[in-house]
Amino acid sequence: MNAKPTAAFTFTPNAGCGRTPVQFTNSNTLVGSIYNWDFGDNNNNQSSLQNPSHVYIPTGVSSTTYQIMLAVKDVNSKCFDTVRKTITIGAGPDASITGTNPIDFNGKSYFTICAPDLPNFSFTNQTKTASINSSYKIQWGDGSNDTIMSTWTVVTHNYPVGIFNMKVIVTGSNGCTNTGDYYIFYGSNPALGFANPGNTSICSGDSKTFPVTLTANNPPGTIYEVSYNDGSPSEIYTHPPPTSITHTFNTTSCGVNGTTYQNAFWIKMTASNPCGFTPQPVEPIYVSQKPSTDFGISPKDTTCINTTVTLNNSSTFNNNIKVNPSNGTATCTNGNIVWSITPATGWSVTSGSLGNDNSTTNPANWTSGTNILEINFLISGSYTITLKTGGSTICGSSTKIKTICVNPTPTASFTIPKDTLCAGDNLNFTSTSNTPLCGSNLYSWSVVPATTVGCNAAAAPTFVNPTTPSSANPIINFSKPGTYVVSLTTTIQGTGCTSVAFKHTITVKDKPAVTVALSRPTICQGDTVTPIVTATCFATNATYSWIFTNGTPSTSNVKSPGGIAFNTTGNNNISVDVTNSCGTTTQSTSVSVKPSPTLTATATNATICNGQNATLNLNSNQVGIKYTWTSTVTSGAATGNSNQPTAITTTTISNTLTNTGSVDAVVRYTINVVGATGCIGETKTVDITVRPGTTPPNAGLDQNLCNATTATLAGNNPTVGTGTWTKILGGAATITNANLYNTTITGLLPDIYQFVWTIAGSGGGTCPNTPDTMKIINRPTVTTANAGNDIVVCNFSTVNNSVTLQGNAANPNRSFETGTWTVITKPTGSSASFSNINNPTTTFTFNQIGNYTLAWTIANDITCTPTTDTVTIKVYQAAVGGTTSSSATVCKNNNTGTITLTGFTGNIIKWQYKVLGSAVWVDVANTTSSLNYTNLDTTTTYQAIVTTTNTIDCPITAISSQTIITVNPVPVISNLTATSPTQCASNTGSIINCCGICPEAAR
Repeated sequence: MNAKPTAAFTFTPNAGCGRTPVQFTNSNTLVGSIYNWDFGDNNNNQSSLQNPSHVYIPTGVSSTTYQIMLAVKDVNSKCFDTVRKTITIGAGPDASITGTNPIDFNGKSYFTICAPDLPNFSFTNQTKTASINSSYKIQWGDGSNDTIMSTWTVVTHNYPVGIFNMKVIVTGSNGCTNTGDYYIFYGSNPALGFANPGNTSICSGDSKTFPVTLTANNPPGTIYEVSYNDGSPSEIYTHPPPTSITHTFNTTSCGVNGTTYQNAFWIKMTASNPCGFTPQPVEPIYVSQKPSTDFGISPKDTTCINTTVTLNNSSTFNNNIKVNPSNGTATCTNGNIVWSITPATGWSVTSGSLGNDNSTTNPANWTSGTNILEINFLISGSYTITLKTGGSTICGSSTKIKTICVNPTPTASFTIPKDTLCAGDNLNFTSTSNTPLCGSNLYSWSVVPATTVGCNAAAAPTFVNPTTPSSANPIINFSKPGTYVVSLTTTIQGTGCTSVAFKHTITVKDKPAVTVALSRPTICQGDTVTPIVTATCFATNATYSWIFTNGTPSTSNVKSPGGIAFNTTGNNNISVDVTNSCGTTTQSTSVSVKPSPTLTATATNATICNGQNATLNLNSNQVGIKYTWTSTVTSGAATGNSNQPTAITTTTISNTLTNTGSVDAVVRYTINVVGATGCIGETKTVDITVRPGTTPPNAGLDQNLCNATTATLAGNNPTVGTGTWTKILGGAATITNANLYNTTITGLLPDIYQFVWTIAGSGGGTCPNTPDTMKIINRPTVTTANAGNDIVVCNFSTVNNSVTLQGNAANPNRSFETGTWTVITKPTGSSASFSNINNPTTTFTFNQIGNYTLAWTIANDITCTPTTDTVTIKVYQAAVGGTTSSSATVCKNNNTGTITLTGFTGNIIKWQYKVLGSAVWVDVANTTSSLNYTNLDTTTTYQAIVTTTNTIDCPITAISSQTIITVNPVPVISNLTATSPTQCASNTGSIINCCGICPEAAR
């Protein structure tokens, strides 16, 4: 039986604030349990962790109660348990703001002002929980005093140069708090000097130092990044940076292309902050490869005469850079190698060339040899190999020296004291092989067996400890007879020099190989058996000696003694000794004399239920027994019984018996026992009574009900057996008649119920009951939907095109209820969407003005009647003041004109004007898009007032641009340089024609 898990848990805090983690701790102790948490909200509200943490974000402005459910299941069975608890979470305040010029920099968002603009930062409160916020604290982060307010819309603050962390701490009326972190930057784009130190044609492994300047006046918060194209990782420094950067160039720049130059490295320093960045690269940097000399010797540095040795150059030396000083063009050239061998005789070059240094230390003037050089050594001895590599005088040259030892050809041989022996003898082997000049011999002994006819199969001999197949003088034990070929091969250690195998044949004899067989291995009492012996492996002149325990006769000295009689039951031993020059082999066997077997046959249960197994246990006084049986139905009707006409080995008869009638049936089994040797035993009979079966139960279909108080069950009416209803899950309910298959249930509550219909078995209730289960889901009336108040949007635009809806949430204690938003009506050709159709306070987005009718529907998981409420969204275009005609200049008291308004949106409700020197606007009752003026005597400014198309829902006005009519006075001629009477729009000029009248007369 499996253990049932216990669903239980605690949580802390047990009454927290929104946006604060709640830790749940499981109390179940059953190992191997599976956990399923439902936190009762819509914020990733499920978990399979054993001890999860969860953050609640209430959607309203008051505390919200959530129902938590934990289900725990045993992983090894169907056993489970559930528990429900509630938690009350206070609304967590929102600390959202926006501010001056938000910019993303270095993974964070900054409010930013760059010099020379003044550091007057402006911040706007964008909290979504203003109705529950009781206080605000702003910690400016620059050392100035905190600002504490009960409410605010816009605040300003002057920051010094640098980066600052501003915190907005909001406290709700329920005591819950929330902190918003924001970053401020005031400064300018950074300055940077990063210079070339000169002498930038270097060798690998050299370092260069690059000076850093001009950074002293950069603002705090400036970041400096140093990057390379030689594969090195970038380096990051915060202000102030180091005064210099030192870098080691470990690889050649050959094959690397810089920004401008080929085969060159660059190093670049970049200074950046939220106000900009300044890069300063340094290139070209030419790095030649410093030579590192090495070479390989293949196959080994120890070899034999007349064997080719391969020398393989593995040096690093072929990346040397030559720079054209006139244009900076750089090319990579290969270096040169020179081989030499001492002594100069006793070898020959079979492939490749040595090269020549031409008696100069400048590698550029060497004659290069080949990278691969093959040498055949003709005389044994020690040889010195020297390899020099280099490319130019810039990075110099390098030398590597190694030694090769050349041995004479190895020759293998050995001696033994004898070459014929008996199995089990040891044989000493002495090596007489030659000794190498350098290094030492490795010995490899092998023994190959060949089977001798009539003997046991030859096997690989063993080397007597401490000798092994690699010993110089091993001792070998030959445990099996046969013909063996022993061979020795010598190899000079560390070389491929191996001798020709030296071989010798060994003959190993053994005592006879004997097998004994019987004409019959098992007999019944009084029978005879004939023993048969086979002797091979040097058994031509062997002698025989038999012993027959409890037999008649009891001994014999001939190879074939004939039939031997046995009367004693059990195993009777028969043995024979066969002897030759290497010893005696004894072989024995036994004859089994069996008595007639007995039989015991019993039933595990003499009476069984319909469909159960009938098990008969069989036993005898002998081993190896087999059985046959027949079975018949002696009363009633039954099926499933078996017959076994052929003897089989078993210990039980097992049949699944089915009673096909309505009364008890009897099945009779007749069993016979047969001994292992064919000796026949006694017969037994066993009767099995089979009870009739009951009607299989059917509890009927599951039912889904809506706020019902009664229900009618629909189980099947049994023809055999008695049915009983029981309730195993759910709240209070009354079963009217527990034994009636279609009984009524009263007193139902909204809950989930399970009822079991069980039909009792036959045989006075001794046979198993068979249950079936049905479920009733009885849901309460659906929560009444409330879509919230109608909403008016007065200033529609492409960015002001959404509202937050205020529908009511489904009952938090009813995880089976779901709310859904739908669009009922909308303006023709418009589009509308919800960010989440199941969120009561979702965002509704629209793309044009007009009226939108939305429905908020709450439904449950079955067919209970849903509830629906609607809300209207009225969207109006924002008023736009438009543009008036261009300004003009006219003459005093002699002017007329029209001012026209274009580009406005909404209705014109009036025009206004004010005269020069006055701050008071005078209304003009004109609602058209044009306004006439005439005979103005002073400079006048005009503007139009425009309002939205629906002034009841959206009484918002906009003001047009202004048109200024500048009025100049009529000119007066007062002297010889007076204003021209034809240029009244200007107050300067000169008389160009007096019409024949002198200036004085003109006055």
